[in-house]
Amino acid sequence: MEKSLSEISIHTLQERLDTTEKNGHDPFSDFSDVEMLQWFLQRREHLKRQHEKSTRTVQAYERELIQFIEQLVTYSVEINLDLEKVVAGSLFKSLSTRHIRRYQEWLSEKSPYVLTKGAYSVATLSRKTTIIQSFLKFLFEAGYNNQFIKVSLR
Repeated sequence: MEKSLSEISIHTLQERLDTTEKNGHDPFSDFSDVEMLQWFLQRREHLKRQHEKSTRTVQAYERELIQFIEQLVTYSVEINLDLEKVVAGSLFKSLSTRHIRRYQEWLSEKSPYVLTKGAYSVATLSRKTTIIQSFLKFLFEAGYNNQFIKVSLR
């Protein structure tokens, strides 16, 4: 069973990355999807801590990305995810631009929220799109996903 995000130590992940680099392997070759999500959320990007994302920002990203993943899995038929095969046991590695486009269409037109409460605001859809794009770009730049997935607002 996969570990939850709160059970994964960023220090443990850093040690694994260091060992992988030392042994000449691809940096994230042994990371799971959950570990990649945790790394994305908790990694240090700046030497000065005050320049890092705030706790609120990290929590917002985590909430949006977990919702994105849960919706992909729960509503895969409605979204028409059509994954012929799951690449290396990874949902993230299996996604392509068409999947994200279909997800965005479903989210804005047919998701349970829209059907019960009405359309998302432009700001909410923009935030969701920005967070998903940022995460997918990170996966590509880290070499975890081999294709760049473009997310665009409609």
